[in-house]
Amino acid sequence: MLPQGFTSRVIARAGVPVPNTAFVFPPAPDGQATYAVQDGWILVTNSEVPGGAGGASAIRFNARGEIVSAYSILANTSTNCAGGPTPWGTWLSCEEVERGRVWECDPTGNQAAVAYPALGVFQHEAA
Repeated sequence: MLPQGFTSRVIARAGVPVPNTAFVFPPAPDGQATYAVQDGWILVTNSEVPGGAGGASAIRFNARGEIVSAYSILANTSTNCAGGPTPWGTWLSCEEVERGRVWECDPTGNQAAVAYPALGVFQHEAA
């Protein structure tokens, strides 16, 4: 249900390519954040899949709201639940498993994700 004057649209479905891309949207989407970029914005989404099949992905939109690309920003992790955006524009993706880690991810996909075990190695719900 939306307030009067609002509209919505489906931008991705698990297991199906994101419209206008070949990137298959991962299953079990969870924590998300949106990042403004010079020519539009990026939506980052965790994938709460266990057993090393989780991670995080991004969908990039232009200024008109059209999808221009979709890609992985973190792979081969487990049960990536919530997370949190940082003040400097990255995404913290949290593994909700025993000995889980917090990963700092670049929403643009230009930099590889980095694990920060100093933030604790335990079952993380969010950052």
